[in-house]
Amino acid sequence: MRRLLVKADDYGFTEAISLGILKAFRCGLVRSTAVMVNMPDAASSVRWLVQQPGLCVGLHVNVVIGKPCADLSEVGGMIDDHGQFHSSAYCRTALGAGQDPIPDLRQARCEVEAQIRRFIHLTGRRPEYL
Repeated sequence: MRRLLVKADDYGFTEAISLGILKAFRCGLVRSTAVMVNMPDAASSVRWLVQQPGLCVGLHVNVVIGKPCADLSEVGGMIDDHGQFHSSAYCRTALGAGQDPIPDLRQARCEVEAQIRRFIHLTGRRPEYL
């Protein structure tokens, strides 16, 4: 028997995306979603997740859009002058120009750990997956 698991990324990116994911879950299309905890609508959208028994909820680790969860002084190589993550377009351009846009492992780890802590703070539980 073949089985298909449909996972919806970007929960919390916007209210509309989050509501769309919830609708897809209620219709039986989606069984899993990943929360982008550093996005502005994450905190308000997460409250709806507790009302969805059976929905697998993980963390969408995000280091290319929005502001970091970690202290800016800890992830300085990953952000621009406005405190936003370097975009994936920025990284592609840098690679094309022969530069290395890959963040320092210590900074990346610091940000991922901060996102895990924020996920736990927002949801009251650990992510089921990363």
